[in-house]
Order: sequence, then structure tokens, then C-alpha cells
Amino acid sequence: RYPLNEERTVRSLSYVNLYGDRGVGLEQAFDWHDPAGSRRGEARAFGILDQRPYRDERERAEREALLDDDRRYRLLLRHTQAMSPADTLYADLTYLSDPWVTKDFLRREYRRQPIPDNRIVWQHAQPGYTLSLRLQGRLNDFYDAVNRWPEAQLIVPAMPLGESGWYYQNESSVAQLERVFPKGSTAESYEAVRADTRHEVAYPAHYFGFLSLVPRGAWRGTWYSQSLSKPIRRSRTVTTTNEEGLEVTETDVEVFQEEEGAAVRHLFELGFETSFKAFGVLDEGENLWGNGLRHVVEPYARHTYIPEPNLRPDRLYQFDAIDRLDEAHHVRFGVRNKFQTRQAGRAVRDLVDADLNTLYRLAKQEGERDFDTLNADVRLRPSDRFRLDFDAAYDPYASEIAVFNSRLSLLNAEESRWDLEYRYQADRRNQISSDLTLWPRKAWTFGASHRYDADAGRLAEHGYWVRRRMSCVGWSLGFTHEPAIEAKERDDYRVWVRLWLLAFPEWGLDVGG
Repeated sequence: RYPLNEERTVRSLSYVNLYGDRGVGLEQAFDWHDPAGSRRGEARAFGILDQRPYRDERERAEREALLDDDRRYRLLLRHTQAMSPADTLYADLTYLSDPWVTKDFLRREYRRQPIPDNRIVWQHAQPGYTLSLRLQGRLNDFYDAVNRWPEAQLIVPAMPLGESGWYYQNESSVAQLERVFPKGSTAESYEAVRADTRHEVAYPAHYFGFLSLVPRGAWRGTWYSQSLSKPIRRSRTVTTTNEEGLEVTETDVEVFQEEEGAAVRHLFELGFETSFKAFGVLDEGENLWGNGLRHVVEPYARHTYIPEPNLRPDRLYQFDAIDRLDEAHHVRFGVRNKFQTRQAGRAVRDLVDADLNTLYRLAKQEGERDFDTLNADVRLRPSDRFRLDFDAAYDPYASEIAVFNSRLSLLNAEESRWDLEYRYQADRRNQISSDLTLWPRKAWTFGASHRYDADAGRLAEHGYWVRRRMSCVGWSLGFTHEPAIEAKERDDYRVWVRLWLLAFPEWGLDVGG
């Protein structure tokens, strides 16, 4: 690891990865930044002649169609640049040899972003509006994606209409869209030009000295260069003879649709938001968290009514959430609770901020129930050294927790830190992770990390490291172990060593990883 210019704003990182069974992987990376913070980015190229692309026959059957040879690689480019106080350019591009290369060799990157998102975005932000232009396309043909060649978007936040008391806001976009499917899929790609605009007016007001009421109305018009005819369902009955000589009759339902020309969908929306606040003083003196303790409660409701549009989703090509919009009639209601105190150096501190809510459907689509999940979003901040956040969704019909995510952070006076995170999603994820760093500003620093898969009842990964700062040099040593998931697999062990000069921290040597 070494700088490439005197200002040390451009750095090179060269990696040699030695794998016991798979060969030698090489990676060259560059990163750059502007001391003023106006630009930053990185470019990375990883490659390996993989001597063991399949660990077993199951993996061979899964991968053989997309792994043409043993050359596996990943090319990555990320860049952010402030072109002016109002203009910013973002670029995020990743090209892969196959869908599994990051999972096999760059596991941290894979956990952070399993499917890369390739896009270039220019954004122009002003106080009264935001204008953006997006180019987004699939670089890897083994993923499905929506290409946007390009998409322009204009967002106007709520702005007052003179002295009338009414507020207006707008979201508009126009895009050339193409839905593409993975290589080998039997689904046919499709494309259309779509122009979408939504206009909303609202009248916020207070009544009786405490009640907030915001009626609103909106119209959304969406033009499509291509639409679909009404679906025609045809039944076909087929009689066959099974292995036992018995006749079996099966009925298949086929759906036919023809492409039609341009069409405009109209969506109208009416609704209101209402809320009020009440509070009570629980303690006026000094307490464990500060001076005084107040409880603030805010019940609220948001009503939305969208009548049936002239074009239902089954007559539109599906690209994203805009095309799935349909008639709706529901109320989201909830209550927000805060416990507040005064602390030295700040006016008011929210010790607890908890939002509990659910959605009730006054009109239901096929397969929908009266109530949605019961949701909770809670933040606890009793001090700067203790933080606890969690969000949860409870399904009352299945009598189970659908989602639960939590994160606990503890920080002591010496900036030692422990982060404990739990992530759960029914039938998909049940994982606990822990990261501990002790005495980060001392001569000796220690760290440990763990990931536990609660569904499988096993330790998914654990690692430990130590860092030593001496008079002129520093070194660190680390070890990670990722146990095998299946019996035929082998455990993954990694050991790494890092050396650097304290006076020139940009220069360094890493061995392992």
C-alpha cells in the first residue's frame, strides 16, 4: 500500500491472495480523494485462474452453464465528485465473470452488496427543486434488471402557494425503460418509454389549539409508449395415463395478451393526515439522565383513497413500483412516544423515541387482509455512550414476528466500543453479529468479531486481531475462521499481518487477509 503523489491523495493497493486449493488471486486497486472533500473514489481489478471452481457435483450442476472456463474476475469503479455547489456526479460500476466470484473470493463485498447496481447519476440540487439524470444498465447478463437509458427526474418539495395557505409539491420523470432477464431464462425482454408526473396540493392547519389536520389531493398521470390488452384466460384440459395405468385429467390455464399502442393512466388520490400532541412532566428535578423528565405522546392517522384507475397493472409492462400502483383505500394509524430530558450542552434530549403503527385496509385486493403488520421503530439514547435501535413487524394473522432488526452500541470514556446486531426475517435470515474494539487510542489495541447463524445453530464466522503502536512503526496481526457449511466443504482460515510507519501511515504492507 503506497501513495502515488506527493499530496498523498492517490493511493495504490496491490494484493496477492494465496489459496490452498484454488490458486493465486491477484488484485490491483487505486483509491483517491480530495482533501477538501469534493471528490473520492476507487478502482479495483481482481482475477484468478480458479483450479477448483466446483466444490462438489451439486455445485457443478448449478454453475457449469455460466462458468465457461477457470478465468474468474471482478472489475469495479466507484466515484463521487462535487462538480459545483449544486451539482454532484455519482458512478458505481461492477463487471463480474460470473454470479459467484464475489461470494467465493470477496466475501465482505458480497455480504454488503450481493447483486451490484451499475449506474451513473448526475444530480442538480437547488432549494426549490432537485433535478437528476440517471444511466442504469445491466453489465452482467446473468442477473435480471431494469435498464434506464436514460431516466430524468424532477422533484419539487412542498412549497407555499403565495399567502393562500395551500402547499404544492411535484414529482416527475421520463425514462426509456427495458426489462431484461437472466441468460438462459425463457422470459422475453420488453421495453417502453414512460413519462410520469404527480402533483399534490395540501392545506395544513391547526384547530382548537391542538389538532393538526392536513387534507390533500393529488393527480398522477403516466404515459406509456406501449401497453397491453386485457388478459384473456383460456383453459386446456389434458388427459394422460400414469404409470399405474390410470387416466389423469389436468386443466391448465393460459393467459394471452397482445401488445397495444400508447396509453395514459390516470390516478386520483384524496386523503388527509391528522395528529395531536399531549405531554406530561414526570419529574422536574435531577435524575439519572439529566434535568427533568417529560413524556410526549402523539397519536396520528394518514388516510388514503385512490379509486380504480383507467388502466390496471395487468395492462401495463412492469418495471418498478410506479407500474404496480392500483386502487387503494386504507388508513395508517399509530402513536409516537417520546421521553425527554435536558442535559448540559443541549436544550432537549430524546431518551426514547418510539413509533408504533399499523395499516387498516378499508378496501382489499385479492389476497389482502384487513390489517397489515404491526410495526415498531424505536430509538433509545439515554447517553452518548449507549445506543439501542430496533425495528420490528408482527404478523397478527400468522401470530409470528415477520421482521426484527436491532443494534446495540456501547462506548466507554477511552472510546472502546462494542456493537451487537441482530437481524431476523421470517424464513430468510436469523443472524447475530458482534464487533468489539478495546483501547483504540492506546499503544495496544485488541478486537474481535463474531457472526452466529441462529437458524443453523452454528458459528458462521469469528475473528480476532491485535494492533501495536511503537515509537516509529506499527504492526497488527489478525485471524479469522469461517466454518464449513456442509460436510464436504472445508473450513476457511485467514491470517493477516500489517506493517506501517507511524510518520507515513499511507505507506504499508499487508500480508494475508
